[in-house]
Amino acid sequence: MNDQDVRDMLRRRAGEVTPAGDAWERIVERIAGDQPAPVTELAPRRRRFSGPPILVGAAAAALVLVVVAGALLRDGDGGETVRVTDDPSATTTTAPAPTTTKPVVAAPTFQSAAEQAARAWVQAIGAGDFDRAWDLLSDQSRKATRGRTGFDASRAVLTEEWGAWSGVAGVSYRAVSLPGVASDLPAELPRLAVVTLTGVVEQEGSTAFRALAMAVRGTVEEPRVDLFADAGIELQPGPDGSGGTRMPARTNLGAYTPAGAKVWFVLDDRAPADPAHLEGADGDQQWVTFTPKPALTSGRHVLTVAALMVNGQVLTRSIVYTVAADAPPAVLQCGMVGFTPDSDDVASEITVTGTSCEAAKTFVKAAGPHTSAVGPDEVAVEGYRCVRTEAADDTLPSSNYRCTKGTTVITFVRT
Repeated sequence: MNDQDVRDMLRRRAGEVTPAGDAWERIVERIAGDQPAPVTELAPRRRRFSGPPILVGAAAAALVLVVVAGALLRDGDGGETVRVTDDPSATTTTAPAPTTTKPVVAAPTFQSAAEQAARAWVQAIGAGDFDRAWDLLSDQSRKATRGRTGFDASRAVLTEEWGAWSGVAGVSYRAVSLPGVASDLPAELPRLAVVTLTGVVEQEGSTAFRALAMAVRGTVEEPRVDLFADAGIELQPGPDGSGGTRMPARTNLGAYTPAGAKVWFVLDDRAPADPAHLEGADGDQQWVTFTPKPALTSGRHVLTVAALMVNGQVLTRSIVYTVAADAPPAVLQCGMVGFTPDSDDVASEITVTGTSCEAAKTFVKAAGPHTSAVGPDEVAVEGYRCVRTEAADDTLPSSNYRCTKGTTVITFVRT
């Protein structure tokens, strides 16, 4: 039923309501006289007739129609309220238009700020704008370059290493905040992140998929790149000429870093991970390892190792690994172990294929008492067959041993 149907119905009902026969005369008499006239009940409904009673019925019907129609037309579409009235001076009011809520803009993160700082650095080096590049450097890196003079002296190296990435299509920048380094502090306090660049880049006469990393420190408002230090990181397995290496899926990854450094492994798009194992190595170094879980799938993977040194400097190193079923076992360089307080009684240059450096060092410690700089030529230790492959009788005699058990090969130099 629409609005017109409602109006037609009300008109019909109003026409059916009729006053008593003498009601009109009594109303006139009451108006003209001084005394109130008695009220006469309405007679039962009778046939319609012309004259004043019809006018009264029509007026009543019109009044009812206005009131009822106004009630029926309330709460229209859009929450509007329509007021129906016979007064031409009345106005029609509507509910105010609904207010719109502006989208909440997320606050900038240090990760995004670090990525932008890394991009700005690469673009500045690529454009030869070394003033801009210097402005983007952290205080730690400025000191490591021995000031602006040392920085300017490195222009050629910086252009080859970093400028080559400028303008290359498809280069990816991935920034991750390092956990535990002011990550839960207010945004205005310093933070630390590592940014890894990956892409197909031409360097030193060859074009290959490469990876390169830098640290970024500071705040969201003032991020500074930090990529110079007085020490480095050695990765195991190490890179080949293209900066990557092929290896089987289940290969433990490791790195030599300065002693006492806090180390993170950042693999592909995974979160930064702590080392699975850490031990002292030669001199002021430490050996840290990482076992990917789940194991790496076939294909290309990017690993970045970041180390925060005790003096506040940050080291980064990236490598591209290609996992293949037919890849030869990776050869890991595992450092050295000592047997007595005598510094010459050691096994150095330990390498291993088919197991981890931790397992290799454990074996070499067991093999130490059964080997020496002067022999024997062959010995069996814990299921391994060790053969003396080379001997040197210089100022410090030494013997090279190669120990095998199944597909596992461990070598070391005994002095």
